[in-house]
Amino acid sequence: MITKNSLITRDIDILSELAKLNLITVHISVTTFEEKLRSIMEPRTATASKRMETIKKLSEAGIPVGVMVAPIIPGLNNHEISDIVRKAADNGAVSAGYNVVRLNGSVSTLFRDWLFKNFPDRANKVWNLVTTLHGGKVK
Repeated sequence: MITKNSLITRDIDILSELAKLNLITVHISVTTFEEKLRSIMEPRTATASKRMETIKKLSEAGIPVGVMVAPIIPGLNNHEISDIVRKAADNGAVSAGYNVVRLNGSVSTLFRDWLFKNFPDRANKVWNLVTTLHGGKVK
């Protein structure tokens, strides 16, 4: 399972039973520790500190838990990768994964508009870095 939400702790009893049978691993997605950036990127989701608490609770309940650093957006949150992984490990995460921002189809237009609206001071730099990640093509 993968989630951004701390509500998964409501099901610790069920998840613990599944973990005893090696039937589940939970990954908690963490994008950033910068609260302002999180609220822009993922409004209405749990804070990073709440997600770290979730990792700790799941781990303490014997549920294998990992962290998913995603999406990584160069120039916005890429500098936080090692801190996110380290703090997740400190809270009991036993694995880590990541995904770079993907801009399939019309998502590239939406992302570009979002980027220039929310980060006008660095939008060109970020856009060029993202474009480079995708071989010069974002569609």
